[in-house]
Amino acid sequence: MVVGMMWQFVVSLVVLRHELGGLRWSTVKERIRLNLPRDPRTGRPRKVLFLWTVPAFGANVLGEYLATRLDSAWTNWLPFLHEPSYTNIQGLADPKFQGQWWILGWH
Repeated sequence: MVVGMMWQFVVSLVVLRHELGGLRWSTVKERIRLNLPRDPRTGRPRKVLFLWTVPAFGANVLGEYLATRLDSAWTNWLPFLHEPSYTNIQGLADPKFQGQWWILGWH
């Protein structure tokens, strides 16, 4: 998996270099949108617009909490919706599976 991620990084750098004509930080920064948010009316960069991330983060946390509660309620009410035991990856954290790399190709 790590080798695949490294390959993805190399390919993305090659594509960026081809599309931008180089890998200067100023062009890469603009391409990956590492800029300050801009006011839609004036077009000027404003740091205060980062405050929009606070309610978005809160909504994400609340949604995750509610999804966990709802999943728990559904599986308590309808037990056949429980996840099968063979799909639980924590079961592979057993000493008998140490060195069994063939399991990675199983999925």
